[in-house]
Amino acid sequence: MAVKGERLQETGGQVGLKINIQKTKKMQIGMRQQESLELNGETVERVSEFTYMRSIINETGGTDDDITARIRKVQLTFSMLMPVWKEKCIRLQTNLRIFNTSVKSALLYGLETWRSMKLLIKKLQTFINNYLRKILNIRWPEIISNEELWERTQQSHIEESIKRRKWKWIRHTLGKPES
Repeated sequence: MAVKGERLQETGGQVGLKINIQKTKKMQIGMRQQESLELNGETVERVSEFTYMRSIINETGGTDDDITARIRKVQLTFSMLMPVWKEKCIRLQTNLRIFNTSVKSALLYGLETWRSMKLLIKKLQTFINNYLRKILNIRWPEIISNEELWERTQQSHIEESIKRRKWKWIRHTLGKPES
């Protein structure tokens, strides 16, 4: 890591860039031993998590903290839109478009880099199903199956959306020139 840091500093220096040690942080994922890193004789601060492009990244390499934070943000967004969901003169199709663009897209932002796990998929699907039921104003004891819910709202299982978005991202990445 030290060699790569020195090379980065050297290459950046050739075009007039300088590494700011106060803004530089170091995090090692899945490493038992935490060796220190020095650049220009100064130690780079070690962190256990950081936020990059609105995604929380931590030492375990997991996505649980990011998903939890994202769900909290999306819950706030959904509650702010509650007057829209309750408005009788707005068509269901319009509500679903608003849900897909403002709630679901915020929830799934950056998922291309997440580890896929059954528990994560179940957590996301449960969250989406609950909020779709709120949009449809379905309350207990009225019960409909998830399949009927998805049919009424023209949604698919979240696992399909995740796979589709990951493959799209892979195609985009592989389509880039090597340079």
